[in-house]
Amino acid sequence: MLFFSRGFVIFSRFLFWENNYVIVVKIRLLGWIADKEGYREKEIFLDGKKVKIRELVPSVEIEPPDRIVVLVNHKGATLDTEVGDDDYVAVLPVVGGG
Repeated sequence: MLFFSRGFVIFSRFLFWENNYVIVVKIRLLGWIADKEGYREKEIFLDGKKVKIRELVPSVEIEPPDRIVVLVNHKGATLDTEVGDDDYVAVLPVVGGG
């Protein structure tokens, strides 16, 4: 399937912007992390390079690493994990109780 919209050309799952490849990363935030960032889920379009999760979700940078869980494509990761095209990132707080 091919779509044209304001310079974007989408063919299947690839996205191009004026002859440059664009990376699409899907992010889902839960709990107080979503409240701090102001969204629960969104797609981020990057300009063809991988980035670290800490650059995409800056509010968790100040939190101790043992207070958050990071998943990339449903597997454990850290804030320093680089994400690329079509990656799914989930950042959630550690919940305790009992």
